Amino acid sequence: MGTEVYPGEAVAVQRRQAEAHGADGASALLEELFGPQCTCSGDAEARVAVDSAVAGPLRADHVSSSLEVTRVFDPAPGLTILHSLRGTTTLRVWGQEHEVLPGDSVLIPVGIGTSLHCQGFEKVLLTIPFDRVVALAERTTGCRPGGFRFTGVRPVSAAWHRQWVAMLRYVSATLAAPGSPAAHPLVNDQLVESVALVTLKTFPNTALPVQRTHAGRAGSDALNRAEAYMAQHAADPISIHEVADAAGTGVRALQQAFQRRRGLSPAAFLRATRLARAHDDLVAADPEGTTGIDDIARRWGFPNPRRFAAEFRATYGCSPTEAFGSG
Repeated sequence: MGTEVYPGEAVAVQRRQAEAHGADGASALLEELFGPQCTCSGDAEARVAVDSAVAGPLRADHVSSSLEVTRVFDPAPGLTILHSLRGTTTLRVWGQEHEVLPGDSVLIPVGIGTSLHCQGFEKVLLTIPFDRVVALAERTTGCRPGGFRFTGVRPVSAAWHRQWVAMLRYVSATLAAPGSPAAHPLVNDQLVESVALVTLKTFPNTALPVQRTHAGRAGSDALNRAEAYMAQHAADPISIHEVADAAGTGVRALQQAFQRRRGLSPAAFLRATRLARAHDDLVAADPEGTTGIDDIARRWGFPNPRRFAAEFRATYGCSPTEAFGSG
């Protein structure tokens, strides 16, 4: 059992990996991590393993166990979404039971008594502040102040569920990375905002019916979806057509929205995102390691060392060599 802390400029990224055996040991560990309303049952050889990462308001927990576990949220302390990897989970909320199978994701509502019953399971839970989702809904959808709430626990469509799972994987990997970029306040805020956006679009809520769409013109919600998609897939060879499809708009409308609201093209935004990722990797790099500056540059789509160095200096005021291993 141990805790690693990666100090950042303003956000501490805490990583905790632990395991316990037997019902009593598992109950004690889960209560320590998640609060007093966790109970376990099973034989003495059964175990529970937890891998948790916390970066400011953002939290990801990977939990697996051969035990039978019941957890009560009364009320939930934050907005949590559960993604099941293995085993059977039953969610009880609003007087109904929802069976959660491997591959399913469900939202655990805020401010209402909820319980989870799991057996022989593996799952990931992602938690963000509910008020960030509320603020985003009021800012981008026209939802009146005080009028936002979630109205269901399952995704509105398979397509949006896939988007949410992709976001979950990206956030989990980012938080777990040594010297995580989530320690940077701007990156951390962008992660929380991206999770809030995809959650808002994925799970039923009172803001969805009042969202405005304009034929031939991409609004702020489409722009936010495009930015979230590019942030998730910055390391992938994505096209403008894929970004537009993910945003739910056309290529021309998306290009116009970026020029109108950001003053740059989608391609320029993606390149800036990749340059920021390269910067974070350079700063966090081990000068004695096997990964060099050119390796990091190529990883983020900059195959020409001279052009990369010039663009890096113009953006960050120093050379890649000066940034390398400076974190």
